[in-house]
This record gives sequence, structure tokens and C-alpha cells, in this order.
Amino acid sequence: NAALQYLQKCFDNDYENIIKRHQKTNELFVTTAQIYYLYLLSNEKTKLNRDSEKYFFNQMKAHWAYFNLYDKAITAIVMNKFGEKNTAKEILKSLRENSETKNFEMYWPKNIASFYWNEQPIVTQCAIIEAFETVGGSEKEIEMMKIWLLSQKQTQQWENEIATVNAIYAILSGGHFSTK
Repeated sequence: NAALQYLQKCFDNDYENIIKRHQKTNELFVTTAQIYYLYLLSNEKTKLNRDSEKYFFNQMKAHWAYFNLYDKAITAIVMNKFGEKNTAKEILKSLRENSETKNFEMYWPKNIASFYWNEQPIVTQCAIIEAFETVGGSEKEIEMMKIWLLSQKQTQQWENEIATVNAIYAILSGGHFSTK
């Protein structure tokens, strides 16, 4: 609980600094850390009560199209859990439009490794799987994403322990998965 209180204080400080420095608050002022904090909250509660939570939630809602794949997936989950079902579905539609399907696999060509942990292909694919499971992707889509995960393990190693844990969780979670 102390950790959550500390994060809330940091979150509130970010909000206060933005409000002090910028009269016009409809510009993009949301960071990856703030997106993750709202994701954490979405697992704990069903309503946003604080001005800072509402502000950053609205920032995510307005600017999700500019996010990387991982943050788009997390935003879809947050939007869905806090009742913004239409925005969550819009994000899924966008993810779907930018995906490729080949050899019974569904993946994202722009999902390439970068410096940050949240811009690694396996971790990103797992977040997208969670978004599709949470918001309402089809079982076929989810299975094809899981097949892509397994094919990555067959052809190369997963990036690190975090990626491995995420991949195993993604493969075992949700609906049915066929190994055929």
C-alpha cells in the first residue's frame, strides 16, 4: 500500500506541474509511466476519482494513436476496464488494421526491438494478446498471435526472462489454445 501511495503522489505531482506550466492542457502530456500507473489502477478499481487520474485518462483517450504498439495495447485495456468500450474497440481496430497474418500467425511488422523493455517484440505481442482477450478479439486472432509467439521461440530465443514469463502467461491465459 505504501508503494501505491508513493506512485499516486508522483502521479499527482506530474499533474500539478503540467497544470502550473501549461494553461492549455489539451496537448499531449502523458508519459509511459502514467499509462502504466492507470493500467495498475484498472486492476484495482473501477472508477477514477482524482483529477489527475481523470486528466491522464483523457489524455490517453485523446492521443492513443501516437503511442507505440505496447502502449496502445495497454491503453485499450485501461479504456475497456474504465468503461470507455468504444475507444478500446477503436484501438483494437487500429491494431488489427496494422497487423499481418501469414502461416496461421498474426503479428505486427512494426513490432521491432528497440532500447526500451516495452519495445521488445515478445513483450509487445503479449500486451496485444491481453488487449484482444480483454476488449474482445476473436479466438482465432488470439490463437494466431500465440502461434507467432511459439514460432519465435522455435526460430530464436525470447529476449529475456520478462519476455519469457509474459509469453508463457499469454499462451496459457484466456480462451482455448490448440497445439495442432
